[in-house]
Amino acid sequence: MKKKFIILYYSKEGNTHQLAKRFWDIFREFIPNRYEIEMMKAQEMDLESLRASIGIVVGSPDYYGYVAGQIKIFFDEILEYKKDFKNKPAIGFITHGGGGDAAKSLQILIDHLKFNNINPIISVKENKITSKTEAQIQKSLMKMLKIAEDADD
Repeated sequence: MKKKFIILYYSKEGNTHQLAKRFWDIFREFIPNRYEIEMMKAQEMDLESLRASIGIVVGSPDYYGYVAGQIKIFFDEILEYKKDFKNKPAIGFITHGGGGDAAKSLQILIDHLKFNNINPIISVKENKITSKTEAQIQKSLMKMLKIAEDADD
């Protein structure tokens, strides 16, 4: 069975889904065959798969400077399994209409559960995924992959 990275996201308008898909596309370009990547909607979260994953990418729209309720529920649900997520690499991303303050909230949630947080939180206005954003995604994913491979050794 291949080890798995999971992209967990919530999207109402489609912008966050589009960015999650871009993460998936970029990751597939360079992920070794011994790993796989799965996209998972927050409202269909599979807690056992998340616990077994070797890295998590978490995405949310910015709602009034905070993450979407479904993403907060994810963090609430995994709290009792905190030890399973400690030091697991995590990347956060948000989409927003102009504020982007939810990045701070997502950062706090990731840090509180003691993930190995790969900074910075990636922030995209609406669905404007630029080449700079794609480079940032690739850099973050490469860090995540390195952490996972070091853990395998």
